[in-house]
Amino acid sequence: MTARQVTAAAPSSGTEPGGVGLDQGVAPAPGCGSAAFGRSPERYSPLSPRVADLPSIFTGLHGVYFGTVRPVQQEDIWDTAAAQSYDTPGTGMFAPEVLTPTIARLTELASGGRALEFAIGTGRVAVPLAQAGVPVTGIELSSPMIEQLRTKVDEQTIPVITGDMATTRAPGQFSLVFLVSNTISNLQTQEEQVACFRNAASHLTTGGRFVIELWVPELRALPPGRRATVGRVETGYILVDTYDVLHQRVVSHHFTYGEGRQAEVFRTPHRYIWPAELDLMAQLAGFELESRHEDWSGGQFDADSASHVSVYRLIR
Repeated sequence: MTARQVTAAAPSSGTEPGGVGLDQGVAPAPGCGSAAFGRSPERYSPLSPRVADLPSIFTGLHGVYFGTVRPVQQEDIWDTAAAQSYDTPGTGMFAPEVLTPTIARLTELASGGRALEFAIGTGRVAVPLAQAGVPVTGIELSSPMIEQLRTKVDEQTIPVITGDMATTRAPGQFSLVFLVSNTISNLQTQEEQVACFRNAASHLTTGGRFVIELWVPELRALPPGRRATVGRVETGYILVDTYDVLHQRVVSHHFTYGEGRQAEVFRTPHRYIWPAELDLMAQLAGFELESRHEDWSGGQFDADSASHVSVYRLIR
């Protein structure tokens, strides 16, 4: 493949997908920015475990789709329309209360060195990090997302290499590599996720850090016999997650609707990772866990945390 294939969800009862990876989820429908979803959708504590609690148009979803995907080219997902509708300045994932602690922590972890962001997108984190004085380079699969980034900063300010985060090399060495917004879960196999760690290690100087922001799988919300959770309910939007626990796959079904009877749905497939599995992947790539908190502000990570920011240090 000249361009790495990515995957978009398609209802199917076929076999498991082959070794096809992706660096992003399915793009929001036109007009739906990233305020609700982020580059890889934000995770929320389930409001209800019962799909039957939803309006009748949504019932039965738990038997429809469990992680089987069809391969499409990345331009089918992160096209120009998706890139142009991605940013939501000042709100959602772009809100100051989200970005300020993120930038402060990453600046601290860079320790005066260069930083590399995997799946840099439109520069939600990279641009303010560079403005804070950290030299930033990016790797990005989608040309339209890079074009949108270029409306904010030029190539000299933030160089970007086109490619996927599991195999693509950026020139030079870095003191920090980071991967935010759950994006590692969009790599659809364990092998690709491990390759992502090894790619991070290949870019780092000894003692450098790899930082991952990731949600904790919500399997405790699954009662016996159910394979779906309701992740978020608000006016005009419902999130339903369907699980394939055998293969560690989850598909987020994003429903948007208005005043009428019709709804639109798009899906984002993921392979979820437990924190302990993530630590083993890190060990295989020569890292050790340095710290883990439930957010960028340093909140304590415990059994009830919905997400974590994990910092790995390269020891070899």
